Amino acid sequence: MPLAYADRAASHPAPFPVPEPGLTLDELVARAVALRPILREQQAENEVRGTYGADLHEAFRRAGFYRITQPRMFGGYEMGLSNFYRVVMEVSRGDPGVGWCLSLGASHGFIVASHWPEEAQRELFGPDGEFIAPHRAQPMGTVVRDAGGWRVNGRWNYCSGIPHATHFIGTAFLREEGASPKTVLVAVPRGGYEILPDWGGDEILGMRASGSNSVEVKDALVPAHFVIPFDVMFARPGTMEGGTPGTRLHGNPMYLGRLMGPYHASLVAVVTGAA
Repeated sequence: MPLAYADRAASHPAPFPVPEPGLTLDELVARAVALRPILREQQAENEVRGTYGADLHEAFRRAGFYRITQPRMFGGYEMGLSNFYRVVMEVSRGDPGVGWCLSLGASHGFIVASHWPEEAQRELFGPDGEFIAPHRAQPMGTVVRDAGGWRVNGRWNYCSGIPHATHFIGTAFLREEGASPKTVLVAVPRGGYEILPDWGGDEILGMRASGSNSVEVKDALVPAHFVIPFDVMFARPGTMEGGTPGTRLHGNPMYLGRLMGPYHASLVAVVTGAA
């Protein structure tokens, strides 16, 4: 019989506590609504900048918006995906570009909690539970074996959410001698990638505040457990038999981590809020 969630949590002690254990959806939504005047007031400067500023980033951080679907084991609120979309909708009523940047940066802790092994989760969410990362789904880079891990190179465009990110998740081709290339996901911590100045202002026509800059990775070395197979997009038979690292670690079926439905919902929430 599977362990109950409380038993799982006790057997896998959290490295740090949840900031606000009693936080509710109503309070999250109220915080988003309260920010609407500031979001509207700053629309023009956010478009010139290409993303929201440090003040809004700090407001989102204090409000808990980055931790909504993050597991409690690693300092998150582990709320359902629909709660996250409600917050994104309200932020997007103030500024859809900012909503897009927030949504695409804050939505992938759920994917990491679902599919990366426990060792990687502890490193990616640690030491304080601060985790923000866009994911670029097109394979625009390469991963090759190197001493102690994998060597990553590539350039990915449209990495919405990257200006405030702690990490970048890229889809890449894993190349090994004598084998066909395999498509993988690789997590690269801040400092291992460069954010290119190709967004905001006159660089683009619309959604200028969405923080959709390109990212370049040059010879970054990441641990072996930061690279996983890219089999999370579609529900192919047999790909998740017995659950995922996330369901086994957190005991929550949300962390089966099926990607395509939540991915589209994270975009539609922005459009709905703007409408």
